[in-house]
Amino acid sequence: MRASSALLLGAIFGASCGSAPEGPASDALPLPPDEAWVAQVVLHPERFSALIESTSREGWIAYHSHRYGEAWDRFGGDAPAARRARGRAAWSMARTQEDLARLYGETWTRLTATWTARGTFPASGGAPTISALAARCADPAIDGPGLLAAWGDTGVAPWEAVALLHHGAVGGEVDGLLRAASTPLAAEQGDGFVRTFYDPCVHRALALGWEARADEALAPDGLRAWTAQDIGLEGLIFAPWLSTSELTKALDQHVPDDQIGGTVATLAAPTSMTPQQLAREEVRQLDSELLRWRADLKERAPAGGEELLTQLTLAERYRVEHLTAAARAAIATSKPRRALALLELARDVSEPGISPLNSPSLLALTATAQLQLGHTREALDTLQPLREAYPETLGLTEVLGDLVVLESMNRQGDSKEN
Repeated sequence: MRASSALLLGAIFGASCGSAPEGPASDALPLPPDEAWVAQVVLHPERFSALIESTSREGWIAYHSHRYGEAWDRFGGDAPAARRARGRAAWSMARTQEDLARLYGETWTRLTATWTARGTFPASGGAPTISALAARCADPAIDGPGLLAAWGDTGVAPWEAVALLHHGAVGGEVDGLLRAASTPLAAEQGDGFVRTFYDPCVHRALALGWEARADEALAPDGLRAWTAQDIGLEGLIFAPWLSTSELTKALDQHVPDDQIGGTVATLAAPTSMTPQQLAREEVRQLDSELLRWRADLKERAPAGGEELLTQLTLAERYRVEHLTAAARAAIATSKPRRALALLELARDVSEPGISPLNSPSLLALTATAQLQLGHTREALDTLQPLREAYPETLGLTEVLGDLVVLESMNRQGDSKEN
């Protein structure tokens, strides 16, 4: 193993793996510790059984398939384990909605700029009002009061009912806003078609709402509720972080919540290596280490452990969650080429849509990186599989479609094909 691979292991698995050895590289570097959730499930199947018994089997089935809303409903009750599991479902849904909000805001920004550059952006009506609203909601730092103020500043009386739904959503009452998300806010007559505009703040409000639900479920400790040493696997299983020590370290270092578990060391590489090539080399080395770890776990697994490793695709699931968090960090630091390379290698190409190894965030982040790189048509295609599971993405796909058409026009005109 090369020294750079040792750095990669250290970045992912934390101090418990030790630092890179001095002198020649060794193939005997430590594997991830047995406190890692993949190892806990495989080597101690009884801990997985205890997790199911203390929470909900159906809830974890839903969570494994990224059906976070259903998981939230299944993890009922006030028992501490159920609350921690419910917090996981809410936290994951908040991350998904935040990823969609980022994409929605950037799409509106690009649509407005492209439309204005063509000299055809309307001076009045729904388009400029909703564009201004979208710009306010695109700010990731906006909070509940700021969101409600943005709605009030529109001055559009018929939208007061929608603003009330947002008020409820940011407090955790998300169902009303979900039902209204597929209803246009405004419709304008174009040349032979009707242009419709949908709520550009829906994903931001839903992200805040699910964050509020997570806070309530995990009160008073927040994410540190998952770090106690005397609890089960509910704060670990299927997470991008491998252990409570890794999560604790990230929280102590104030790593953004949505990037925890995504740390990857930058390899020493020739200056001629592109961001995509560097990302591919990092993933190649990660895959090599995960393969070695998987073989070790299979060899040591007791009865039932190997079946869990295989049937729940535990190592593969960690790989996807880790690379998705790493890609999100790349997008946050304006590195879309790196992000796209990581996401393309993470994606399970055997499944076109959401699956245990293709999260909704993976698709949303892929579309974001594609949009940032100017591949708007590909971004729209990537996002389409989300429509069935997330019908509130209708407005986002409509705006992306408008942008595709507008960018492809060879003449000035409306943003819809006649």
